[in-house]
Amino acid sequence: MILTVTGHRKVVPAGLVGSAWPEQNPQVAEHHLKVVNHMTEYCWRQHTEHGCNEFISGMAIGADQLFARAVIALKDALYPVRLTVAIPFNGQERKWPAHSQTEYNNILARADERVVVCKGSYAPWKMQKRNEWMVDRATDVLALWDATQSGWTFNCIKYALSEGKPVVGLHPQTLTYGQINFM
Repeated sequence: MILTVTGHRKVVPAGLVGSAWPEQNPQVAEHHLKVVNHMTEYCWRQHTEHGCNEFISGMAIGADQLFARAVIALKDALYPVRLTVAIPFNGQERKWPAHSQTEYNNILARADERVVVCKGSYAPWKMQKRNEWMVDRATDVLALWDATQSGWTFNCIKYALSEGKPVVGLHPQTLTYGQINFM
């Protein structure tokens, strides 16, 4: 089993007041810790109950990096798991805030495998190509998703379902799980 993730860039608690970015809002930073804990537990269950030893992150700000932190927590607990990072193009992080670039580089340093999916610099379609690359290699998908019917997360979920991959949703505010199947 190989598990990948898709999800929103802004992962915030219900009733958020102020900035949606953890480096600017302690309420968001605390929520991110809760999300990482939920994802760590989910990944641990996938590893111990289903033999999932590989996890793929697309390295975007938000859900992807929170997922990578969860996998790194398993690695730190000495579980024999691998973190593969799928980078849509070299320089993905170049225009991000300094805090986000630091997080990105910390995750890259802990990854077992780094794959640059597309050559060249930024182009919007490269995000979808990265998503397809991840889904094509995964057996299952975890979606940190609020049921928004547009955007890269929605596109990734649609693609995964069209490829017959099971998608489990984790609501980013309530932290409740549910199977996603709207095809």
